[in-house]
Amino acid sequence: MINRRPTRIAAAVLGTALAVSSFSVAHADTAEITPIEQIQGTGGSSPMAGQDATVRGVVTGAYAEGGFRGFYVQSAGSGVDPSGQASSAIFVYAPDEVSSVNVGDHVQVSGEVSEYYGLTQLKAGSVAVLDEPAESVKPLAIPLPSSDAERERFESMLIEPQGEFTVSDNYSLNQYGELSLAMGTSEILPGERLLRQPTDVFRPGSAEAEALAAENEQRSIVVDDGATLNFATSKNKQIALPYIDAQQRVTVGADATFIAPVILDYRYDTWRLQPQGQVVGADDGDIAVNFEQLESDAPQEVGGNVSVGSFNVLNYFTTTGDMLDGCSYYTDREGNPINVRGGCDARGAATAESFERQQSKIVSALGKFTADVVVLEEIENSARFGQNRDAALANLVNELNEEAGDEVWSYVPTPSVVPADEDVIRTAIIYRYKAVKPIDESVILDDPAFSNARDPLAQAFQRVGGNQNTRFLVVANHFKSKGSNPDDGSGNADKGDGQGPGM
Repeated sequence: MINRRPTRIAAAVLGTALAVSSFSVAHADTAEITPIEQIQGTGGSSPMAGQDATVRGVVTGAYAEGGFRGFYVQSAGSGVDPSGQASSAIFVYAPDEVSSVNVGDHVQVSGEVSEYYGLTQLKAGSVAVLDEPAESVKPLAIPLPSSDAERERFESMLIEPQGEFTVSDNYSLNQYGELSLAMGTSEILPGERLLRQPTDVFRPGSAEAEALAAENEQRSIVVDDGATLNFATSKNKQIALPYIDAQQRVTVGADATFIAPVILDYRYDTWRLQPQGQVVGADDGDIAVNFEQLESDAPQEVGGNVSVGSFNVLNYFTTTGDMLDGCSYYTDREGNPINVRGGCDARGAATAESFERQQSKIVSALGKFTADVVVLEEIENSARFGQNRDAALANLVNELNEEAGDEVWSYVPTPSVVPADEDVIRTAIIYRYKAVKPIDESVILDDPAFSNARDPLAQAFQRVGGNQNTRFLVVANHFKSKGSNPDDGSGNADKGDGQGPGM
């Protein structure tokens, strides 16, 4: 069970903190007290590293569970003036004592000063919860500094970040409980709220790309969950993911608004914002940021009289893992196989039950598309399983039409000539036959240039009721990362210029 600490330090006590554990004392002892600011110093590391020190302060964050095994202490009464050159807070590593302290406690801690991968900390030898009143800590309301040196001034302090923030990356949220925010907007790309990949907009190695990379670093901050858990491991799958559930989303591009103070922290070579207690689930009382709930029921209208869209069906395989030998699986929290991990040619659902869940989501999403032609990526190449190459594709189209209650969709059939050696996944094209019609058969480009990608599929169309002037060509591409084959000696190899990884 996770300890809950409902008292926010923003309203820290000026009254009395009762002695509640074997580490509490009625009065402070006579040890010489070292100001936390003196321990922190004005540089990147503590000038007192390796020395013993005793500090007093107010607990601003405590983490008995989740891996931190410690708490933050900040000098009583600090936080009003942001002009100080040294931080007035420090992390206390106290695995045996952390369960005896709570946010708002006035404490005295003795131990050795050390640096833990860039974070100044005190390795506690003793912790005393004092019964003396302490002036409350005020969360420092400041725009987040952009440089390491400026952030060092506020390391481990309680702050209220000012300004606008946008969710820029949620890739690690379901594994490590962390996500990235972008502060404000780009000066290099005026109006851009996200952290754009520099080589997506500028040539690799250019001064512009280097400048954007530097700006991205200055604008980026990680929101953490007050824990070091890897939720992808079997022992942690039973713990509710922080910030998200079936109703609460954290979407790239969404506004992020801070609703409670956070602690500016440095871990794993990255500056982070920690809640005052470990966040478990989407409704935890320690959640300090609110995420805009973006709605995306349908793509935006783009005009014109024919539209084309693209949709990745994420390994839509009618051949499920349990039909083949040797498959290994990703499992859910109860250990049930969900989708294929490896060991066989199947790449999609593990079982018929999992496939039905996957298919229902895909059909529902495609049913909201207004596009007349839709390119599909990652659909099963059924020929690899001894079936007609279009078997899985035809199944999906049948499901789409059944959901629509009418014959709405058709698919582009496999051409007469196909590459001799194809992947188990392929691209495909479906279309609304009342809107457009195919012209001649499709063509697969079988060329060595695509040895590290899926072979492009092209199909010409003409608008129904239109003439030759309404013809257009659709090419389905699904590029693989250059990092997927870095040693093949070809131009597809990752050159390390920023354009290797990514699709």
